[in-house]
Amino acid sequence: MPLKLVQLCEQYINIIHNEPLHRFKPNERLFFYDQFGFSIYGHHFDDQRELIIKNVEDGRLILTEADRAFGWLAILTARKVLPIWTNTKPEDYEGNLAAEILTLAQELLLGRIDPYLAYKKWFGDYYHSIGNLLGDVNERTFYACKTAHDVLLAVLWGRKPIDYFDKESDQFNDENILEGRYRYSDFAANAVNAWAIIDENQVGDRSRWDSARRTAMLTGRTDVVSLKWLNRYKPVTFDPQKRLDFWEWWLTEAIPQAWELANSTYQPKQEGQ
Repeated sequence: MPLKLVQLCEQYINIIHNEPLHRFKPNERLFFYDQFGFSIYGHHFDDQRELIIKNVEDGRLILTEADRAFGWLAILTARKVLPIWTNTKPEDYEGNLAAEILTLAQELLLGRIDPYLAYKKWFGDYYHSIGNLLGDVNERTFYACKTAHDVLLAVLWGRKPIDYFDKESDQFNDENILEGRYRYSDFAANAVNAWAIIDENQVGDRSRWDSARRTAMLTGRTDVVSLKWLNRYKPVTFDPQKRLDFWEWWLTEAIPQAWELANSTYQPKQEGQ
């Protein structure tokens, strides 16, 4: 693990301790990711989209040491919150979506499956399953599963930065994920939300609130049914101490372990493979 990252981890622990709500803000995390080192795809996902997709379609997963460490960090982060999904998903929910996605991501990082197969799964079945999930689970369970989905993306496309619309806003924080402020959320945002969220709503309340809000915005009026769901939903909050516990684990345990795995599991392909 690069010395500068060791030093940065120590610095950010102090910063997060002193931040009133113990946030590791997305803009700061974006800078932190950039310090991992050279990435074959650069730091701006939209600029590299065509190259990334072409390589994946051709069955090539080109990752630097920094990209591999980033991928392992994503996997370790998703493992941290996977029990939340496993223990709170609906009893009648078939399969184990988050675990399945996470296993695929790990096999991809280890070079055991075709990147294009993983890409089709991410953009096909998994994408639609995640998109429809919020109506069947509470927000905590959703965030835990969404973490795994973001992990697969991180492994497929290397160190993709947090890409968002209102990066200059002082109000931009991980809590804003479901407010449409992210184009792509990073795995850490969903994981810390799953870990620290306080949600008093019933399953489906958030989905119905989103639908009612969109209807009101599109039509300029609020009918009786929409008003019911708008009034029923209670904004979620987040436990600052749990958030601090998560970031301390992430910076002191997960990141060093990710760098260790990036080297210990790496097997360079032989010429002609």
